[in-house]
Amino acid sequence: MTRDDRIREVQRLYPLLYFASHDSHRRSDGLSESAMRLLHHISATPGIIAADLGRHLGLSRSRLSEALRALERDSFIERTPGAGGRKEIRLTPDGQDALTSSEGIHPRVVGAILDRLSDAEQERVLEGLRLVKRAIGELQA
Repeated sequence: MTRDDRIREVQRLYPLLYFASHDSHRRSDGLSESAMRLLHHISATPGIIAADLGRHLGLSRSRLSEALRALERDSFIERTPGAGGRKEIRLTPDGQDALTSSEGIHPRVVGAILDRLSDAEQERVLEGLRLVKRAIGELQA
């Protein structure tokens, strides 16, 4: 299989998983898509500082500051002093709950998918996803 064949295979397979495992693309708790995007990125990089978060997401300083203030006001995030006096951003339990109950991957569907695989196959799936996560991290560094 060539590199281009692999790319096409990922393009073909990923949407199947994405659409099969997501309940809805509408929020019922009033959080906007951009707020959820911030929560997802903060969850993935606990202790991130605002400058790095804004740079990664391509948000202006003022827009990011406004969004973070709103998330902090609503108790979804907390900002605490970190190294060098910079404030580190982390999810609160409410922020984690918002992610867990969001339109993200539905555990029932993921469970049903995994149930159709042997334990060894499930481990292979998880190892593949860990490899993808590592590669994404290297791309973003």
